[in-house]
Amino acid sequence: MLHTMCTISMAMVCLLSIGIVEAVTPYQVDIAVAEKIAEDVMDFGLNLTRKLIAENKKTILISPLSISTALAILLLGSNGKSFSELSKLFQIKDPMKLHAQFGLMLRDVQQAYKETTSSMRAEVRWRFKMLSLGMKLSEQSKEHQEIQVTNGVFVQQGNYLNQDYRQVLYQFYNSELYPIDFKSDLNTTFDAINTWLSQKTKDRIKKLPSRDLINRSERMMLINTVYFNAQWEISFLDGYTVDRSFYPNGNESELELSFPFMVAIGQYPHYRDNELGCDILGIPYAGQMTTMYIIRPDKSSRTRLAKFANILNATLIDRLIGKMKRIRTLVRIPKMHLTGYDRLRDVLETMGIKSIFKNDDYDLSLITLGGSNNTHFQSDPIDNLDMLESERQLVAKLKKQKADLYVSEIVHLLDLNLRETGTEATTPSTNIMLKTLPSFTFIADTPFIVLVRNDITKLPIFYGIINEPPSSL
Repeated sequence: MLHTMCTISMAMVCLLSIGIVEAVTPYQVDIAVAEKIAEDVMDFGLNLTRKLIAENKKTILISPLSISTALAILLLGSNGKSFSELSKLFQIKDPMKLHAQFGLMLRDVQQAYKETTSSMRAEVRWRFKMLSLGMKLSEQSKEHQEIQVTNGVFVQQGNYLNQDYRQVLYQFYNSELYPIDFKSDLNTTFDAINTWLSQKTKDRIKKLPSRDLINRSERMMLINTVYFNAQWEISFLDGYTVDRSFYPNGNESELELSFPFMVAIGQYPHYRDNELGCDILGIPYAGQMTTMYIIRPDKSSRTRLAKFANILNATLIDRLIGKMKRIRTLVRIPKMHLTGYDRLRDVLETMGIKSIFKNDDYDLSLITLGGSNNTHFQSDPIDNLDMLESERQLVAKLKKQKADLYVSEIVHLLDLNLRETGTEATTPSTNIMLKTLPSFTFIADTPFIVLVRNDITKLPIFYGIINEPPSSL
């Protein structure tokens, strides 16, 4: 049987220079705070994508979840102006609520089965309607998804880390600490980091893009990785993947490119918004937790999509998803293999995140200063977080010398491969196709927006603008 699989891996590399699982969660879900965090992460992803696509890129795909997690880890160890700027990203005034709820959301995102997520979270409405018994599901539809969000903190051997920061980092953000030597053999260090990166992304990303990303002045390197692997809820059809035309400048333009398109027929969530002039289609993954949403305005083109993307926000996207209903649909989407490498420092500075980078205002003092000198993890994560927050206030009040630690660059690596694997026992015939004629057809042959969202937490795992599909090879 033919199945279609989406394997996505990405890595966030945060370089900090000249200066450095899952936790037991005894606290309850705060739905209001959690939804605000998801909204903030989505809006951040939208704003960042607008900045990056302005560089005239054919396609841009980022992981708002990964970048936000890395920035939350820096927020945890920041003070002063650095703390103020990073806090604006999440707009949650209470840092304890932010980290406690974000940590719990990350835990739920990584669950293999829906039954093991927090019970208080609501399910999207379109999932209430069961699939039609006449629609064929892949055998993989009952399998669980695999998603791992991992943080690696590589610290120069001999450097001191605030133990309270280290504990909270481990308990809320699944972060691992690795002593490493940046000062001597950089080739050995480079190879060690690449081995870790390859393991965490299941060989999808095997190494950092450049040996020049690390040097002997580094004190700490933070790497965040996201690995996602899941089968579709409904199989794509064997033998029907064929080359079709894609129109980057719209269906009425002369520019016509050829790409392989996959095809499937099934009960897919869909909503047509006449006021906005757009369609949104959901392609669910097996496991009932994650969905790839495709959003496309009427008469879409590179220019039209750019204008449409500018009016989107998290509230609007959530409203569109909330109105979706399953409808028998024929879906054609291009096979894609996306790889990305972006340096984010310059664009983040234009978005108001400046003081984590080297300047007169950088202050990541809670990473190395303060601490209780306790080398053993406490059992209660909330108590540890409370202690760290008390240290932040004390350091600010005493105006202690800030740590000589700042961010030199933030690098974003991504690999998305949407492909077909395996064979189908019985190839669908033309007669079968005629018996399952859809009531709606969705063909993604003009520029579109793609959003891979964990529907349980509403966290955007990936978000991007596809003006021209990359090669699937």
